[in-house]
Amino acid sequence: MEENQENSLLYKEVEIPADFYNTLTNHHFTECTICNTHFDEDSMYLIEKACKRVNSGFVHTIFEYSICMDCAAGFNEKMSKKSLEAMQHFMLLNSNITKQRKKLAEEDADYSNWLSHCIVNSSSIESLTEYNICGMFRGDKMMLGDFPYMMSLEAMEQMVEILSKETKEELDNFKRTHIDGPPEFEELFKRRPILVG
Repeated sequence: MEENQENSLLYKEVEIPADFYNTLTNHHFTECTICNTHFDEDSMYLIEKACKRVNSGFVHTIFEYSICMDCAAGFNEKMSKKSLEAMQHFMLLNSNITKQRKKLAEEDADYSNWLSHCIVNSSSIESLTEYNICGMFRGDKMMLGDFPYMMSLEAMEQMVEILSKETKEELDNFKRTHIDGPPEFEELFKRRPILVG
């Protein structure tokens, strides 16, 4: 019984908020951007959206994608072991994941509390011009646990600095191959890191 209670604090499922809707359809993502596999009610997948605040009332999506767990695992296999270990170490030392888990214990299911501050440097989302949000999903539900989180561009750039040249090339290739952004943000898109899987 105790173990079940502990496991129940690992995550909760909530309705998918509009922040994670597909910008083009204004609805849930329905398939993996990489392999086009359709998401059913048991499908586990990730969504990442890169955002730029244009003014106090408008945030533009630079790029977005959904990725099934098989494709995310496949991408991670292409990353160097050194880079994966460096990223894990970076998140272990710098992220506020434990605060997110505490929100579950406090019965906090308001997803906006999870995205209000950068998971690495605690910058308020209102103070940021550029940031990424990431979430984990099962079917038509968002999972609250280690995800969702928001990461400032500054924090992402710090993380990218520790990656190997080969891994940086893989990230660039992933963007070129699988992610489109609006033409007006082409320069931003080129220098923008991503947080695959």
